Amino acid sequence: MTGPPDELTDPQRRALRIEIVIVLAVTFGLSAYTAILNLIESVLLGLGGQIVALNPRLSPFDLIDLGLNLAGVFQLIGWGALGLYLLWRSGYRCCSPRPSPTGGPKK
Repeated sequence: MTGPPDELTDPQRRALRIEIVIVLAVTFGLSAYTAILNLIESVLLGLGGQIVALNPRLSPFDLIDLGLNLAGVFQLIGWGALGLYLLWRSGYRCCSPRPSPTGGPKK
């Protein structure tokens, strides 16, 4: 018996999982890597006497600071757009109605 035409095949599901893992590994993995390096640096410098700014300036010049902050925002938007594109390309539709297992209307 064959499934509905919009159902993913096993190779498509595998490719979708690989794409999701790659996007998550790059975003969360890179963030974790830099956090670990920052933690090691802080421990080596001594944690007790450190003062941490909640929103540190990236540049002493206001416009450059704004530009660097916007670059970070655009990078995050870009990663999110890449993830959405990969999901869309592989055929994933989060809002499409799916038939219920019993064949009746979905409630």
